[in-house]
Amino acid sequence: MLALRTASSLIRVVNFRAPKTKVRTLLSPNIRYISKTTIFFNNKNETLPVRIVGSAPKSVQPYLKLMRLDKPIGTWLLFWPCGWGIASAAAPGCFPDPYMLALFGTGAVIMRGAGCTINDMWDRDIDSKVARTKDRPLVNGDVSMKAAWVFLAGQLSLGLAVLLQLNWYSVFLGASSMGLVISYPLMKRFTYWPQLVLGLTFNWGVLLGYSAIKGHVDLPVCLPLYLASVCWTIIYDTIYAHQDRADDYKLGIKSTALKFDRDTKLWLSGFSAVMMGGVVLSGIMNEMAWPYYASTALVASHLASQLFTLNIDNASDCSNKFVSNAQVGLILFCGIVLGNYFKKDKGKKENFHSANMDTVKHLVSRGICLIVWPILLYITFFYIHLSVLNRSGNGDGFYSSAFQSQLIGNSLHNASMPRQVAYGAIITLKNHRTGGGYLHSHYHLYPENVGARQQQITTYTHKDDNNKWLVKKYNTEDTSGVTIVRSGDLVRLEHVPTRRNLHSHKEQAPITKKHYQVTGYGENGTGDANDVWKITVIGAKDGSEVTAVSSKLKFVHYLQSCILTTSGKQLPKWAYEQQEVSCNPNLRDPHGVWNVEENIFEKLPNVSFEVYAPSFLERFFESHAVMFQGNAGLKPKEGEITSRPWQWPINYRGQFFSGSSYRVYLLGNPVIWWANIIFLLVFVFVFGANAIRQQRGYIKSFSESHKEKLVACAWLFLGWLLHYVPFWAMGRVLYFHHYFPALLFSSMITGIIIDYLLEEIPKFFTEKTGNVVYHTLVALVLSTVVYSFYLFAPLTYGMSGPNANEPNSTMYGLKWLDTWEF
Repeated sequence: MLALRTASSLIRVVNFRAPKTKVRTLLSPNIRYISKTTIFFNNKNETLPVRIVGSAPKSVQPYLKLMRLDKPIGTWLLFWPCGWGIASAAAPGCFPDPYMLALFGTGAVIMRGAGCTINDMWDRDIDSKVARTKDRPLVNGDVSMKAAWVFLAGQLSLGLAVLLQLNWYSVFLGASSMGLVISYPLMKRFTYWPQLVLGLTFNWGVLLGYSAIKGHVDLPVCLPLYLASVCWTIIYDTIYAHQDRADDYKLGIKSTALKFDRDTKLWLSGFSAVMMGGVVLSGIMNEMAWPYYASTALVASHLASQLFTLNIDNASDCSNKFVSNAQVGLILFCGIVLGNYFKKDKGKKENFHSANMDTVKHLVSRGICLIVWPILLYITFFYIHLSVLNRSGNGDGFYSSAFQSQLIGNSLHNASMPRQVAYGAIITLKNHRTGGGYLHSHYHLYPENVGARQQQITTYTHKDDNNKWLVKKYNTEDTSGVTIVRSGDLVRLEHVPTRRNLHSHKEQAPITKKHYQVTGYGENGTGDANDVWKITVIGAKDGSEVTAVSSKLKFVHYLQSCILTTSGKQLPKWAYEQQEVSCNPNLRDPHGVWNVEENIFEKLPNVSFEVYAPSFLERFFESHAVMFQGNAGLKPKEGEITSRPWQWPINYRGQFFSGSSYRVYLLGNPVIWWANIIFLLVFVFVFGANAIRQQRGYIKSFSESHKEKLVACAWLFLGWLLHYVPFWAMGRVLYFHHYFPALLFSSMITGIIIDYLLEEIPKFFTEKTGNVVYHTLVALVLSTVVYSFYLFAPLTYGMSGPNANEPNSTMYGLKWLDTWEF
């Protein structure tokens, strides 16, 4: 106070007696002195963390800024999930362990700093081009990369020291999150869902905090809360990412802000609902008292207020909404603490808490472990699959235009073309059904007695110049200038290579007799009135622009009032087994939907195909739809060997993989295959005999080992039936390899029965002789399996030279069945 009064008096005196410049000179030493002692004197408009960092020595400040200690909101958002986990694990009627809270608070500061350091090291080139991040220490040169590596090593060492204060379960659990910590900064380069990866990373503390107290993770309690926390991170970090939306778009950086765009509020409302569901479910599983649910209502209100008032075009509003999420964490933490504390007043209701709640927990645990977790694993591996297998191939045409744009080597990858379709443009049309092909034609005509003998129109699943069509006005050939095609327009489509128009008339389609035939008609682009089609954009008003890829189109014949469609049925060899195109009088035909894939028109500016990029989930579902349809529609090729289910267990016939000079033939090891059949029959006989004896009241005591083996075989036999019997009802083409899943079950039955026999047979001998017999039988079984593999291995690994019927062949004498075709 004395210093302040002195400074105030000094200001009044100097203002009265000296010029303003001298005041500034005279006062500056005092102001510097006061700012160092009181911190707050000349920084009243700055936050406390900024002032604290600003008061540190200048050589230290860049490192504190690299840790974002001047912006602690990230530390709070990292700490609160840890606090939730710790509070959830506290004993009923008790407050959470303050030591653990302090320890995790310290860890949050350190690991948030380490995460920011890693992020800035990966992103320093990007940060220099973004207005909000261009002054970060690694960008402006205040910290070198070498110094950053040393600093990061120090932070990680401190983080490890904190982690080692926990139990070993928690140590390994915490260490397992490092892959997420390191990979998160890279995700924005590859996926529009980096916020999901951040959520998985930032909220690991839910699991870690709980296990630090309990020594394990209680899945029914922790996983719903973890899922809720991940959704929460997606919410607040999407809001945060909207600050940089324009810069991210220019730099090609991906985020949910760009993915959701104008639908952000709708998406975040969905994630908010999932979050609240997870929070409530976790509370139920943890038997929380009423304060917990009161805080849940407050959290829901807070999120609703955020989303209702959010302005994604206002960076300041996005920043304020993001920072306000620290309050969400605090509210829920208080709710967990009080909900757990008041458990002691709630008492135990034996009929619910001990019995019903245990049942619910078991159901939830099994649902998570046996349903949710396997699905998540499957989706994760499919994400890796789509990320690694990202190159073009012969089957690209089975997938949508947007899907193809993500395949390296595909003509649509990194492609650019006009967004609008104009008259005079050369386009390709792709059918919108799953696995649909391109509208196609060629010089060949329909044969005699198949409608009018005019040019064939088909769909073809591969890219080809014969897929190209010229868009023309229905009443003029003039294509000068730029006129955009609009919904409701009448158009003609001229096949570019043959110069014949897309045409339909009242002749039966080749296969679908209730449809009209579609042909190519005319000469040099001139035809008749049956070449006119009305183009309609689904879900849009007449007059709306037709755009490439995104517009879903219908072509309605102007005279016949039928819709251009494809039945998906394969035409005979005269049409090269391509798919039928017809005109369906039922205008609601769901397969009569098309989109423009390629759009060539030099008079309009091009846009990047990246704007049509589908999300991972869209690609995931589309790839599965294509696979299912492809499997269901498989037909044997000419000369291809197929098989029926009765042939598989007896190894009746194999399958060619290569018939060239280097031959590969898929055939089961006959020793194992036939042993499986024998032991399947043995099991059925033994199980049936036991069932009959028990039914007749004959009771014989069996050893526990015998019972366990019989039950295990019964379950495996059920698995064999479930993986084998359904094929008998399938009408699709089947191959030998379809039996392999069932083979695993029958092989396990064989293993169990052989193991049982190896244990029982030596019991008929003396102990010494029994040991000899046991080891002899084991050696015999192993040597038989190994030797049979040696004999038939050339079939699998490939063989060349003489055929099996020649004496000098390595397979001579091994063709035990005439149906084996090697």
